[in-house]
Amino acid sequence: MKTDLSIAPIASEPRSFHFPEFERFHLANGLEILLLQQSDFPLINISLCIKSSALADPAGEEGTANFLSELLSEGTTNRTSSRIAEELEFIAANFSAYTDWHAIHMEMNALSQHLDKAFEIFSDMLLQPVFPEAELKRIKRELLTERIRVVDNPARLNAEQFIRSLYPKVRYGMPVEGGEKTIKKIERSGIVDFYDEYFTPANATLIFAGDIDRETAKKISQKYLSSWKSKSKPMYSKPQVSQPDKTVIHLTHKPGSAQTELRMGHLGIERKNPDYYAVTLLNEILGGYFLSRINMNLREEHGYTYGANSSFSYRPGLGPFHVTASIQSEHTAAAVQEVIKEISTIRQELVKEEELKNARGQIVGLFPIAFETTAQVAMGLSNIILAELPDDYYNTFRNRISQVTRENILQAAQKYLHPEKLQIALTGDRDIIEQDLRKHFDVRVYDVKGNSID
Repeated sequence: MKTDLSIAPIASEPRSFHFPEFERFHLANGLEILLLQQSDFPLINISLCIKSSALADPAGEEGTANFLSELLSEGTTNRTSSRIAEELEFIAANFSAYTDWHAIHMEMNALSQHLDKAFEIFSDMLLQPVFPEAELKRIKRELLTERIRVVDNPARLNAEQFIRSLYPKVRYGMPVEGGEKTIKKIERSGIVDFYDEYFTPANATLIFAGDIDRETAKKISQKYLSSWKSKSKPMYSKPQVSQPDKTVIHLTHKPGSAQTELRMGHLGIERKNPDYYAVTLLNEILGGYFLSRINMNLREEHGYTYGANSSFSYRPGLGPFHVTASIQSEHTAAAVQEVIKEISTIRQELVKEEELKNARGQIVGLFPIAFETTAQVAMGLSNIILAELPDDYYNTFRNRISQVTRENILQAAQKYLHPEKLQIALTGDRDIIEQDLRKHFDVRVYDVKGNSID
């Protein structure tokens, strides 16, 4: 039977979903432990969140937390980095550590039959890191080399310019890994000080997800982490930020660019904002998926780009709302105006019922896919902890989305979208795009190192 490709298939009912039950308990030293037992496969995910992130970096030494996470697997008082790698390979386990704006994360995946050995190695990296000087120097060289390469990556160059313009005086204005000047200043002593201050049971949550029961989880935690000395939870404040005063274009001149990298937006909302569900649907309709207004305008109607999207990024404090696209250079000014038009329009009228239905179906239908693996479930638990969400968040999410009305979306758009206060970062050839931009906008021009060249 021939299929008519001009007609979209009818969506089926979303499959049922229930986020697995989990439980909490604590060790005597105050360490919080979350356990989610799933015995379908003999696999266990072990995750630890230190609830201090790149926001805790010392001023002038931004990137310290990132260095610390990079160095956790590079040696302990009991093992060299090569021995750690060999022992993990022997039991078919893998380990990773990274820093983001929410926490420092340690994660290990292992077979349940090797849990004791895997957790012994994991706890060794947690409790006995030595942060070797030689490895610090190596990582520093690699990061500085990467900073040099940023100028050859227009998308990343543009993303960093956007963040600098939106967060000119706070930590968010610099990448998690820091900048060239701050990376050079980081020393081992500063990393040790950071570890001593923030790595404490009171500032951590340990997560077990997979083929493990409560008795085993408690026994192995006590065996290897009861010696972790407790101290008071360290404090640091969220960035204090405010919306931009007006719309400004920040143009990074990259001669010879065949296209323009575009990122534009303003401050968004906090994750615990009660309007989160309305904002989620608002963004989906505006620029969150292929059928969104911005993508259909820029791609399908005008052919300015292969794709455009928008998103609200959630961080401690106010993360950014931003629209992202790669635009044909000669259409840069027109594309910027079309995005502003779409942001303005969605603030002025109710979205169509069909738009709401399609966007809701996209979100609800794809939601279960985010929890298909043990690692994804563990990440979901860490999100509950770090964003301070209720334990039933995932089981009520789709119902909360289904309750959002067109009126709720209009109210959210009017409250949280500010087309008159956009910071617009463009990376492209000024000789092609600047003249048209200056007809409509306040334009400031920079070289690829961020220096003003107006």
